[in-house]
Amino acid sequence: MKDAAEMHKKLFEVSCKILGEEHPNTLKTMLSLTNSYASLGQMKEAAEMQEKVLEIRCRIWGEEHPDTLGTIGSLAISYWSLGQIKEAAEMQEKLFKVSCRILGEEHPDTLRTMHNLANSYASLGQTKEAA
Repeated sequence: MKDAAEMHKKLFEVSCKILGEEHPNTLKTMLSLTNSYASLGQMKEAAEMQEKVLEIRCRIWGEEHPDTLGTIGSLAISYWSLGQIKEAAEMQEKLFKVSCRILGEEHPDTLRTMHNLANSYASLGQTKEAA
């Protein structure tokens, strides 16, 4: 795993240099590096990289693009893993509202977001909201 993270980091650096930080392939490389960090238990580094990807995707594609929504969901999970439950819940609330409107209430991604949000509410002691 550590070797994979090192390779992803090198690939990210080269991709930034050649293609630029906002190129779709560079963003994919950033997400691969994020996954490597998460696999190694380096959630802080993973969250920092996801924040960067989210900022770029929001600026380029907007907050409602499917890839942006996926990044919001992943970042919320990273925040949850770091014990930043309130921040995770805020992101999940936003994601849930957009998912309901765009995908519908019964879409698997919307249901997954609802489940994660309920877990966050429960962790925050907001049992009424969790139910």
